Amino acid sequence: MRVKLTYTAAVQDVLSEGANLLASFGIKLNGSVDLFNGAIKNLQSADFNSAQLHQDLDVLRNNLGELDIRLMEVIQIVDGYEQYERDQRFPPPGMPDESRDGWDPEEEPQEDDSSPKEIEPEEVLGDY
Repeated sequence: MRVKLTYTAAVQDVLSEGANLLASFGIKLNGSVDLFNGAIKNLQSADFNSAQLHQDLDVLRNNLGELDIRLMEVIQIVDGYEQYERDQRFPPPGMPDESRDGWDPEEEPQEDDSSPKEIEPEEVLGDY
């Protein structure tokens, strides 16, 4: 079973986050290459082991399927990043100009006085 994870990253970190996603798959990919080479040796061996070949190729197929998904996820991240960069250079018609309404995606959010105030436990439990 797979679940979709969503999190935010600073614009300047998006590509390095994509690289981290690929790198995290490296160990499994190296293991898959070993399985692949082992399957070839098994097929060429005088002591061919059919059960081992089936097991190794099944694991290899699963790993390659996971790699395919990971590669597509990185492509989607890069596509989203490139779309953001294009929109920054050439805003689509009708898209509000972020600089005119004062919002800057690189700027840290400011405290808003209208937001709920944090309540100290003593204020709530003062009579107990």
